[in-house]
Amino acid sequence: MVKDWIPISHDNYKQVQGPFYHGTKAN
Repeated sequence: MVKDWIPISHDNYKQVQGPFYHGTKAN
């Protein structure tokens, strides 16, 4: 699953809710 590479916390969600949210590392 997508969550494998990063734990989606409340703070992390703000960073990953962009185009990186679906499977790509938000880096």
